[in-house]
Amino acid sequence: AAPLLALALLAAAAPLRCRAAFFLLEEGTERCFTEDVLEHQVLRVEYTMHNKDVLRQAEQTPDGERRNGESQKCSIFVKDPTEKVIKEHAVESETNEGVLALATQMEGRHHVCLLCPAQEWFGTKRKHRWTIKFEKLGTGPELDPKKFASFHRLKTSKDNIDDAMSRLYAIYMETQNQKYVEVRFVRTSEAVNLDVSAFKVVQILLIAGATAFQLHHMSRFLKKSHLDCMSCLPMRSKPVL
Repeated sequence: AAPLLALALLAAAAPLRCRAAFFLLEEGTERCFTEDVLEHQVLRVEYTMHNKDVLRQAEQTPDGERRNGESQKCSIFVKDPTEKVIKEHAVESETNEGVLALATQMEGRHHVCLLCPAQEWFGTKRKHRWTIKFEKLGTGPELDPKKFASFHRLKTSKDNIDDAMSRLYAIYMETQNQKYVEVRFVRTSEAVNLDVSAFKVVQILLIAGATAFQLHHMSRFLKKSHLDCMSCLPMRSKPVL
């Protein structure tokens, strides 16, 4: 069992063949892929279930509401050429993407099947997005131990992922900051424009009032000056005694 477990943990040996697929899986329908594998060859299956909320909902389903007591979790099965299930893996919300590997015990066509039980008793069955990738690694005795998966390589990959996530978070925060500054600038500009418009209106009203006041007093002044100068005119007739 120990040699088989060591073979199953291979992740870095040179792949002989690689195949990937993106598809929609309907609830209650089993979808299978076939791979021709040699004896003692390692079959590596990398999967991603994109509808993580569906997995979380299935985990929260009470036992009494499960159909015929069956589990509502999505599963991945690997069958040998005799249709015997040699490996089964349950897909949960925390493991919606991962890697499944096993060392085959016989040569022939193996089947990798996926199944998501229907969540509803009646109604339209939903379709979930999956991505699956196959790799066939070496042939057992010819494998190079230097290429086996190691804690150092896994740690390096984790550090690279953490670094990429940190950069993405920094870019996100910079974008949010620029958005905040832009919104604040727009609000300030609108407030300044409103104040300037109000000042213009008040200025126009003051000028109009001052003009009206000056015209009114000028007209009164002209009328009074006209009456005072009438007695100074030479053609003014003398009053009859």
